[in-house]
Amino acid sequence: MEFLNIDEILPNPFQPRKEFDMEQLAQLAKSIKEYGIIEPLIVRINDNDEFELIAGERRLRAAKMAGLDKVPIILKDYDDDKVAQIALIENLQRSNLNVIEEANAYQLLLHKFNLKQEEVAQKVGKSRSHIANFVRLFNLAKEVQCLLQDNKLNMGQAKPLLAIEDEKLQVKLANLIIERELSARKAEALVKKVLAGDNVIEQIEQVKEAKMYLNDVQERLKQILGTNVNIKQGKKKSRIEIEFYNDDDLARLVELLMEKQESPQMNKSRIIKDFNI
Repeated sequence: MEFLNIDEILPNPFQPRKEFDMEQLAQLAKSIKEYGIIEPLIVRINDNDEFELIAGERRLRAAKMAGLDKVPIILKDYDDDKVAQIALIENLQRSNLNVIEEANAYQLLLHKFNLKQEEVAQKVGKSRSHIANFVRLFNLAKEVQCLLQDNKLNMGQAKPLLAIEDEKLQVKLANLIIERELSARKAEALVKKVLAGDNVIEQIEQVKEAKMYLNDVQERLKQILGTNVNIKQGKKKSRIEIEFYNDDDLARLVELLMEKQESPQMNKSRIIKDFNI
């Protein structure tokens, strides 16, 4: 083992991870300040006679944050293919990659190195079906892949969308799953409804319109009655709650309610009760 100036080490060009958790890096930097780097970085000399990182990206970044000038290294003589495989496998085994980063890593191992899914599974300690499920994510619309990469959508929520061929519909359903915070099971049920011919998107738009209508009625009642009003919509029955603060306030409200006023039509409220994912 030897030590090398930290500024002389170039990052690994085959690093699959694009984003690093700054809080975790700060914790690692704190540990490095106190105990040093226990496990040396793996480095090689590339074709340009430069020191290039093979393994230890998080330790290198944390060491820079900790203000270290030199880091312990082990020098290895690896070609590009070997470096790439090590970087990918190390990250798949040890790092919490997001879904798309993990899928990209499997894709590289499969296509760049002509490995079979069984071989990749053996190298990273996963099942073949696990590898296949992640690689299939590239059949999703690019917008949906971005939602996965940004951790707005998880694997369980996205997987049912693979059954939808229309990419625009995939995106609409993905946004709906996020908006309504649907579980993986409910996301699957939603897709089944769509495949069965239910016009779910139109129904949801109707629900939104109906809810906007009820919110508008609620605000109008507040203004008319001069007190807080809540309309609570249920599946079988609904109720209107009107607040009052004393006997005089109650008498005022009764007088207002007894006046002959045309009641607003509530037909749209039925839409909400009739629709449920």
